Amino acid sequence: MLEYVHPEFEMTTLPGQAAEPQTYTGHDGLRRWFETFYEVMDEIAIEPASYEEVEPNRVLLEFTLRARGQASGIEVKQDARAIATIRDEKLAHLEFLLDDGSGS
Repeated sequence: MLEYVHPEFEMTTLPGQAAEPQTYTGHDGLRRWFETFYEVMDEIAIEPASYEEVEPNRVLLEFTLRARGQASGIEVKQDARAIATIRDEKLAHLEFLLDDGSGS
């Protein structure tokens, strides 16, 4: 996946969408984001639902995150929307949107 991610990638998770909201930077940051999931979850899947170009190099993404708790076995599902910014044909920035459509 990292071959599609810009080396200067940045993403901030929002309160209400993450247990510990924070900013993740670069390839190491993206790895750390996935590692936080795998500390407590199994069977993580990101399922794309739709995408729409909103301006040049910016795309509105709608997707569903599914996972299963390691200890509990409980399956969780979270629908999310984000604006992806593309630079040099790679994902450079991901801005999650709140339910009302506003950004962080």
